[in-house]
Amino acid sequence: MTDDKGRLPSERLQRVHWTVEAESDEDLAARYDQWSAEYDADLAEVDGWAAPRFTVEIFAQYVDKDAHILDAGAGTGWVGRELKRLGFTNIDGIDYSKGMLDKAAEKDAYRSLRKMNLNEALDIPEKFYDAVVCVGTLTYVEPYCLQEFCRIVRADGLVIFSAQPRVHAESGFRAEQDRLESEGVWELLSVSEEMQPLPNSFPEVRFRTSVLRVL
Repeated sequence: MTDDKGRLPSERLQRVHWTVEAESDEDLAARYDQWSAEYDADLAEVDGWAAPRFTVEIFAQYVDKDAHILDAGAGTGWVGRELKRLGFTNIDGIDYSKGMLDKAAEKDAYRSLRKMNLNEALDIPEKFYDAVVCVGTLTYVEPYCLQEFCRIVRADGLVIFSAQPRVHAESGFRAEQDRLESEGVWELLSVSEEMQPLPNSFPEVRFRTSVLRVL
């Protein structure tokens, strides 16, 4: 990694760690803006990024093809591309990095793309979507986003997210998920087996996909 913490590392294997080390939301967005041009190649060729396809195949078991979907933390549009491949067409995406959103637009998978911060209240009406999908983003945000996902999804709609079990437990997401469940906001439908999201570069990392229904 370079001595300058704010500069994109020349070593491609260091770039995932570099984003995790961001010191603020603004710093994180700036790092992803820098990485956006090379992100797809890095994730495909170096890391073997497998989580989008794995998550979307689970998503498709629960969600109708004509559903109105929000991809929360869309990045460069990997999830949107996988959704489009399976026949979903009504997809919006949000992300905090304009550079990443510009790359997502090139995938021609999204109805709209908007810059939003998942650590803040979302500029989206209540009960607007049939489903929210969120892949690999919980590492970078606060548990508050789960409450917002529930707010913007209609009753009987779904929230489906993939995350590291360690992050889920240690960063407060499990506690927030349980609180929302105990208050009757949503219910857990399923949790997948663990998978390797970055098999080439970080084979020790595991993800699980959770499916929850908003009540």
